[in-house]
Amino acid sequence: MAIVIKRHKVWHKYGVCMKEEIVYVKGRLDSDLHKELKAIAKEDKRSIVYLLNEAVKLLVEKHKSAKAGN
Repeated sequence: MAIVIKRHKVWHKYGVCMKEEIVYVKGRLDSDLHKELKAIAKEDKRSIVYLLNEAVKLLVEKHKSAKAGN
């Protein structure tokens, strides 16, 4: 899997940094997973990017709790 990461800071129109940074990730997703994700996004009226961010948060939490349990 090829992943390209680009980092950008998000600036307010008055020059104040609103967020530390946004990371752009380019990669491949299995076709079946994409179809399911697209259906969930449509049903929940959310973007695929939002759902991917939520999925990554869940994965990170799962990893942290698994480490804490060891």
